[in-house]
Amino acid sequence: MAILSDTGRQVEVSLRLPVLPETGIIEPGAFVAYQDGDVARLGLVRSTHIEAGLPEVWQTLGVQSHA
Repeated sequence: MAILSDTGRQVEVSLRLPVLPETGIIEPGAFVAYQDGDVARLGLVRSTHIEAGLPEVWQTLGVQSHA
């Protein structure tokens, strides 16, 4: 049972990006691709925080991915 549940090393990162018309607000449960230095990663959004300030709206995503 322990072998089946072993998912390997996980890492949680925060990604801050503007809310764009193309993407909108990215909600928890969505998959996002991002660049971590020279490595392309795919992660699962676990949390979303919105900051509204004129003229821009920003979102900070809590993303979980494999390390």
